[in-house]
Amino acid sequence: MPDTMGQRIIAVEEHFATTQFWERTADLSALPGEDSERVYSRSFIANEFISRRLTDLGTRLEEMDRTGVDVSVLSLNPPGVQLWSDTATATSLAREMNDALADIVAGSPTRFAALAAIAPQDPEAAAEEIRRTTGTLGFGGVLIGSHTGGQYLDEPESEPILAAMEETYSTLYLHPRMPSPRMLAPFNRRSGVSRPRPRRTRCA
Repeated sequence: MPDTMGQRIIAVEEHFATTQFWERTADLSALPGEDSERVYSRSFIANEFISRRLTDLGTRLEEMDRTGVDVSVLSLNPPGVQLWSDTATATSLAREMNDALADIVAGSPTRFAALAAIAPQDPEAAAEEIRRTTGTLGFGGVLIGSHTGGQYLDEPESEPILAAMEETYSTLYLHPRMPSPRMLAPFNRRSGVSRPRPRRTRCA
């Protein structure tokens, strides 16, 4: 195991996926405004270089050794389950992927740690999953994309999620996502905000 002057190197921006997850989500419909990110997230499957590193934990461990990383904190490849319009399926997928991640960590407990996935589409169920993963499964916290269908964590609907985070003293990793259509609306020409016109230079 790598050791740099007695200090451990911990990598946090480390994602994983499974072929089962990609198969389960192949035909799911995205929330309104999320189609472009759905296409983007599916592009990883066709890229062998990326997909192998997300799904093959043996390769991950080899590269950790080669690059001097002691521990990787794994999380479901964003945007995880936050794209999907079927709330019940998104919620069950989060639970399944957290169970899969718990098995990965149990297989290499000195090399891997975990951040849970949740489905903010159902805030109450998401709160229960936070309690389960940080309690029973021993995860260190939760990774959440910055918004879910345009709803951000500072809105009242997200209160159960934040309350569960506080209750369990859990770490929140707020991961960036593509801006929601609602956030981009003020910059849209149709909203009345025009784009600057190019300046014309007269020639003598």
